Amino acid sequence: MGHPIHKVKAFEIEGPYRFRIEFDDGLVRTIDFRPVLEGELYGPLRDVNQFNAVSLDREVHAGLAKRGRFRSRHPARLAPSTKQT
Repeated sequence: MGHPIHKVKAFEIEGPYRFRIEFDDGLVRTIDFRPVLEGELYGPLRDVNQFNAVSLDREVHAGLAKRGRFRSRHPARLAPSTKQT
């Protein structure tokens, strides 16, 4: 059984590695991404300048619905749908 995937409507930077995120179901959460910024893929985003350069990606990929993922100049994608709970 899967979990629901919610679209990110908006976000703002609240502090180092922290976003205040508004989801399409009305939920608003502040999430600290610091614990997941490790390893080869996500470790480079510990550079606060790279982390703060994110934007919201609303493009459709491979037939998937628009989900509102974070995009940065770095190839890693932070999927906030797994961070909502």
